[in-house]
Amino acid sequence: MVASANIIRDTIFFVKDFLDGEVTDPISSTRPANEKFIMTSYPSRAVTYPLITIKDLNTSGSMTLGFQSEASLVELQIEVRVWANNIKDRDNIADDIFDTLRLNQVGTSGTSQANNLHDLQLLSSVNVDEDNGSKSKVMTFKFVFVAE
Repeated sequence: MVASANIIRDTIFFVKDFLDGEVTDPISSTRPANEKFIMTSYPSRAVTYPLITIKDLNTSGSMTLGFQSEASLVELQIEVRVWANNIKDRDNIADDIFDTLRLNQVGTSGTSQANNLHDLQLLSSVNVDEDNGSKSKVMTFKFVFVAE
């Protein structure tokens, strides 16, 4: 559950854990045991592609929810980046991520709504040709959180 006290950390790990349970690693049977398919930071050592990284970009807003209220709306921007050796894998995984997040917003358990993350928006999706020859897609998502 995303809590006001740990809003950024909790949001990153909710998205990571949620995607980990829903998005299939196309090379799960051959991925080295010491490597992960989804990470919360950019890799600093050699990795096996494809992989997904998730990090926070921006947290803003302090619009209060009424006169003399301590509750407020907070906007969280999250970067979900897909890294792959080819465009087909990159785009297939990116599509899967978008559909998974989009289709699992409403519900009482395990959804973004159940974790107090509302109004998912895909703000941008940018293709990047990396220096090492890999392909990546940087997707920026926005959630609205009600801090109480």
